[in-house]
Amino acid sequence: MEQKKPLKSGNRAVINPEKCKHDNNCLKCMEECKTEKAISQSEDGSPVVDLDACDGCGNCAEVCPNKAIGVFYLKGTQPDPPRRRFEVW
Repeated sequence: MEQKKPLKSGNRAVINPEKCKHDNNCLKCMEECKTEKAISQSEDGSPVVDLDACDGCGNCAEVCPNKAIGVFYLKGTQPDPPRRRFEVW
């Protein structure tokens, strides 16, 4: 069985599937992501965040028209200093 490497500390993007309207071909989060492959498209078309690749910059949350993305810090780690102010769900 392959062991997963521990996640780096800091902030990460989280997508709220109830608010995400990917069925309208809205993938602005993927287009705006500055970290290669941090957000990919799953088989059902919904965007998925790779927590190992995401650096928590918040670009995806800023462009999401449905406010379906929040940036949070990982439990048990120190949060990165806030780079932007985000609305809470």
